[in-house]
Parts: sequence; C-alpha cells; structure tokens
Amino acid sequence: MRHMMMIFVTGISMTGASAMASHAQGFDWALRVNEGRVSDAILAYEVPETDSQLLSMVCEEGGQRIFVNVNGGPKDLRSIGLKAGAASKQLAGQSEYYAEIDEAQFTSTEISSGDPLIAAFAQAGRLTVQTTSGEHVLDGSPQGRGAVQRFVRFCHG
Repeated sequence: MRHMMMIFVTGISMTGASAMASHAQGFDWALRVNEGRVSDAILAYEVPETDSQLLSMVCEEGGQRIFVNVNGGPKDLRSIGLKAGAASKQLAGQSEYYAEIDEAQFTSTEISSGDPLIAAFAQAGRLTVQTTSGEHVLDGSPQGRGAVQRFVRFCHG
C-alpha cells in the first residue's frame, strides 16, 4: 500500500524581515495527530493559542511523499529552498491566489520522506525556508525538536 506524506507551509508572511521568526518570539514546533479514517499528523511552527502559524507539515502515517505549501508569499512564487543542517533542497511548484483572503498559496513538487533534508530536519529541529523575499529560519525549543522527531517517525513509518 502506498502512503503519502505532505508538508504544508501555511500562514507565513514571506514578505520582508518580519517573516523571520524564532522560538524567542513565542514560535515553536507543535504536533497534533488526527485519528480517523486515515491517520494523519500535523506539525506546525506556531505561537500556541494564536493564529500565528508560520509553517505546517501534514502527513499520513507511514507516508513516503512530502509536499510544501507556502501561504502569504508572492503570487508568482515558482520555487522555494529548504535547508536543514548541511542538507538543502530546491523545490519547484506553483502558486494559486485566493482573492477572498488576499493571499497566495504555493504548492511544491514532492520530496521523498527518506531525503537527507528530512533526516537533518528531524535531528536539528530547525528548518530554513528560502523564498524570493529572503531566508526565514524556523528554530524550535528542545520540546519542539522532540515534536519534529515524533512527526518524522510517524510519517516515515
């Protein structure tokens, strides 16, 4: 049986220096597992109890593919870069604009859940997202790094 793992980058304002976020600003990695017809998990880089979510990752249990979505980026965004430790990956994709919320959403091509980038991300709990507006470092606390590791184990199977 083929499983799918998806990463969604949502709610991030990728315009200017304000997109730089850190654990010191209240952001951290949080994991939520949804049990239902399909068991899936969401890993979000967010400020708890707020709508401030810079990045979210979603996967089905035992998934093998990852997709990255960026909200709030440029309407014409066609690729993003991800970096964790020494591993990096450029992901192509396309943006779709939603007039009702005046926001664009970028969706990437897939990345394998076995990619060295994912292993480095699980080890470090830190992910750098590069867009046309700059580099955005998302770093977690020790507890947040544990959430990243549990998420990757859940998704990879």
